[in-house]
Amino acid sequence: MVAVRGRRLHRHGAGRQVERRLLHRRVRAARTGLGIWRPALRGRAPPLPRHPARRDRLAGRLRWLRAARVPGDLDGLVRHQRRLRPRLLRGWPRRAPAAAGHQRALQPRPLSLRELQFHTHLDVPHKYQSWPWSWLLLGRPVAYAYSEAGPCGAGHQCAAETLALGTPALWWAFIPALLVSCWQWIACRDWRPAAAIVGAAAGIVPWFAFPDRTMFYFYALPALPFLVLAVTFSLGLVLGSESANRDRRLVGAVIVGGYVMLVAAAFGFFWPIYTSEILTFGQWRARIWLNSWI
Repeated sequence: MVAVRGRRLHRHGAGRQVERRLLHRRVRAARTGLGIWRPALRGRAPPLPRHPARRDRLAGRLRWLRAARVPGDLDGLVRHQRRLRPRLLRGWPRRAPAAAGHQRALQPRPLSLRELQFHTHLDVPHKYQSWPWSWLLLGRPVAYAYSEAGPCGAGHQCAAETLALGTPALWWAFIPALLVSCWQWIACRDWRPAAAIVGAAAGIVPWFAFPDRTMFYFYALPALPFLVLAVTFSLGLVLGSESANRDRRLVGAVIVGGYVMLVAAAFGFFWPIYTSEILTFGQWRARIWLNSWI
């Protein structure tokens, strides 16, 4: 109704007034929402609308919030944040000198400089450190926990480990998929794999600039979605285009489906060492394919 009325008034030269009224209504609605939710989060009774039907409907919506009240003193948390903010902003010039036109100065915080210096000069050796060239090869995954506590059967040595290891059937396909994507992008001038290549490179290549820094396998996680996109694009090429004949599509579907089932089976096989399930030592060793995974 409001939209129809707005179009009618706009025809008569009053469109700006309608837009202004709609904007005021949205502002009032936003203020009303803030006025209702803030007291509710603090455990106080929120102000309800005057209309009985709206009051009952809003009270029903807020009933779950009152039942699941946030633990702790929210007001105290707000006061603590207000006391902490000056400490975090200490040393920051709020505005540039008068000669610069009173614009905000784009100077880094002292705390940020210390953090940058720490992370660029972190070279303490670690047992599970690795380098970017080995991440896609699963050269050195990170073990978060290991235990030999049982039970796992009489006469068996037990092993339970939480290992940050990617599914080999998927991760070992990343490099071939990236090569195929690069070929399609450069030789065939297909722009679709460019997003996967650029995203994967942005997540891994910058780490080559710090060869002496202590790095770990999970630093490659930001590039993981783009690597999966590269594999997906390559599987699409194997599947074939819509214009391909039926036999070509059938063979491609069998290959793609078989590979997906292989990845799922590999994930299930390695699931016990992802979740610290208690295994016998022989079962655990059967999942440690490379000595660098120990």
